[in-house]
Amino acid sequence: MPELNPNIDVFQRNFDVFDTAAKGGSKDGNVSRDDVQAVADGSQYTAEQRAAAQYLLDHPDQYALLDTGKNGGGLYAADGDITRGDVDAVIANEPLFSDTGTFVSDAPAIPENISGDFEDPASAAAQTERQAETSMGDREAVATSYFMNMVREHQNDPQWLQRYFAALGADKTAQYLNNVADPNRYSNTSAEYANGEIATVRTALQGMYESGALKDADIARLVEHWAMEGGDFNAGVAQLFGGMEGRRAQDMQNAFFRATSELALAGQDVANRQFHFSDGAIGRLSDGDRESLAAAGAYVLSQTGTENQVGRLIDLQADGGAEGGTIDRFITLAMANPTQVAAFDSYTYDAQDARMRDPDSRGPVGGEVAYDGVARLVNTLSVDSTYRGGPDRLLPPAPYSYSALQSVRDDVFYAASNGLDANRDQWQDNTTLKDGLSRILMSDFDRMVSDATAANGAGFDDEHPFPKALENFAQNVLFTDPTGGSRDATSQFLVDKLSTMINDVNTLNDADFAAKYDGSNQAQITHLAGAILGHIDNGLEQATQVSSDKYESEKKGLEFGLDLAWALGQDGLKLLPGGNVISTILPDSVTGSETFGAIKGELISKMREGLGDQAAELLLEKFPDLHADGALSGLTQELSEVVSVGNERDFLSSLLSSYEYVDSNPAAQ
Repeated sequence: MPELNPNIDVFQRNFDVFDTAAKGGSKDGNVSRDDVQAVADGSQYTAEQRAAAQYLLDHPDQYALLDTGKNGGGLYAADGDITRGDVDAVIANEPLFSDTGTFVSDAPAIPENISGDFEDPASAAAQTERQAETSMGDREAVATSYFMNMVREHQNDPQWLQRYFAALGADKTAQYLNNVADPNRYSNTSAEYANGEIATVRTALQGMYESGALKDADIARLVEHWAMEGGDFNAGVAQLFGGMEGRRAQDMQNAFFRATSELALAGQDVANRQFHFSDGAIGRLSDGDRESLAAAGAYVLSQTGTENQVGRLIDLQADGGAEGGTIDRFITLAMANPTQVAAFDSYTYDAQDARMRDPDSRGPVGGEVAYDGVARLVNTLSVDSTYRGGPDRLLPPAPYSYSALQSVRDDVFYAASNGLDANRDQWQDNTTLKDGLSRILMSDFDRMVSDATAANGAGFDDEHPFPKALENFAQNVLFTDPTGGSRDATSQFLVDKLSTMINDVNTLNDADFAAKYDGSNQAQITHLAGAILGHIDNGLEQATQVSSDKYESEKKGLEFGLDLAWALGQDGLKLLPGGNVISTILPDSVTGSETFGAIKGELISKMREGLGDQAAELLLEKFPDLHADGALSGLTQELSEVVSVGNERDFLSSLLSSYEYVDSNPAAQ
């Protein structure tokens, strides 16, 4: 709404004058309609006071706003008496409504003695509240149905709905919309009815927004009240906004995302706030409230366009100021939620199905909807949306740079990798998330490693988020099923990176090495290689401890070790002794056995064919107690001891020390 009318300020400043206008005597803290009329008619009052009184008499909605400012007025509407607390509350809450288009207060602002003409929005609001107070049975359900009747009848009349919602107030409007968007409301209805109700609300809200009757600040007021409802934020409300269509749908979804993210992060340092929220609401938010708010915001944002998703996350990242951290906090909160929720038609039954008449045989016709906004956002970020080649060459430039995209997806990679581990029960089966994380790692690996490298160039900075994220990524994406479609490519990518680094240390001269690695020397890169391998191995250890399918984790870990060892022993690298490469990374108890001798040729044949997974499977079949972690440590030991014999400066001898340091000091606990 616009700023409060100046007459309300006059009324507040002259409250004591109004208090005694009709009855005289001492003040009682109440201004009645007779008091206001007396001031309007009294020549003894100033022109300013008389103008303020006449304004309230001529504007019953404003009178009702003051009447219900604190105590809510009468049973259904204003009662005609304005207390000082009412006026002070309206003035104090003005910032909450300074930019709204519909709401003027949280409480109902229904004038007293409202007529029975239900074509009048205020009268319809009074009748809605009357239903909530006097109906038989489930009064709230009855009032919600009445509310929907009004919305359905006037869904294409945004100005009528604007006045109706304003009279109800933000709290009641949010309550009824929350009820309508609750999938449990449709437990005994057809899917067509459920989806029809949601479509009606979407049409109404979209029309209001497009006309300017509903603004971003109105959506923020609704979000605050939705957050204050008991239990988690209603996922149905997020689905309601996620399915918005029309020319301003994305703007509405952005307002919803912005409001939910700001409120979820309230109380923390977030710059550039767009909305005001009440101190009472912020103080009442529990950790669970913040988590479900963030999940709802992530889900709705993920339903918007690619560039919009990236742009809004870049904005959120900037809101962390110099300290940063907003992306990490938001993603962490959003991932602490279920990834599947009931859809609007989850509990519904075919209206023509005889099961409707037989409650004992009812079964859901619909199902659940994926509530995995973070996974979809990660997937979006994993693609270079700034690229303008091929069929995209005629598109306008993206509204952000590639470096800005990289920066925000790094933060999301760190937070989502850790969130996947912290909430593995909810997210472990989400291959969309895992594949998105894989693509980000492969795209930004070199820069992530560079950013995380300690000042002395030897290993990682312990305070940087990359080592912990890498361990959690390795545990949950590389070595825990289901691993997603990008797992094998990512595993091979890391094998290639490590084998190249180690081979370059052994073969390149100083000048060529420095040119290739931006001035870093062989000792520094060796330390980094050992640290990378150590963090991957830590992830493997964790996977074999907590995975529900430990065999698969061991097999994938052993496959990784075999592939890396094979890469270091082939085609001129010769860092490990040729065909004997497999033997060098396995314990003597395995390689000295007759069983190993019988399968060694087959193992080598499979490795030559690029079938490391089958080689690992064969080894575990014959040696079920073999641990992949031992293979990686054996490989590191072999490189440090065997290779250094022919290396005068002994660069690779530090590989083991770096690996062992990381192995004994895991970043992810």
